[in-house]
Amino acid sequence: MKQKQSVPSVCPYCGRGCGVYVIVEEGIAKNIEYMEDHPVCQGALCPKGNAALQVVYDPERLRYPMKKENGSRKRIGWDESTNLISSKLMANTICSSSITSAFLFLIASLPVHGL
Repeated sequence: MKQKQSVPSVCPYCGRGCGVYVIVEEGIAKNIEYMEDHPVCQGALCPKGNAALQVVYDPERLRYPMKKENGSRKRIGWDESTNLISSKLMANTICSSSITSAFLFLIASLPVHGL
């Protein structure tokens, strides 16, 4: 018999914080169900939230950092990627007269996406 769990979670694709239940069978996320009584989403999700599992299990999903060089992508290490991203972000922040909410959202989402 398959063990099935309904795990409460939050959609990771924007800053709204829509509530979802992730249906997990044998340790693998199998489906997403809406939280009908969630105060933000009130039982609905946008197209990105509805496609969350497709993104996770897409066979072409990047599973490690890539860097574009001479028109093609090459695999790089996690340390190199975080150093590269942080130096570019800091350079843009130092040169900017103001920090936008979009920039702050990007910075806040880096840990979510493993960077």
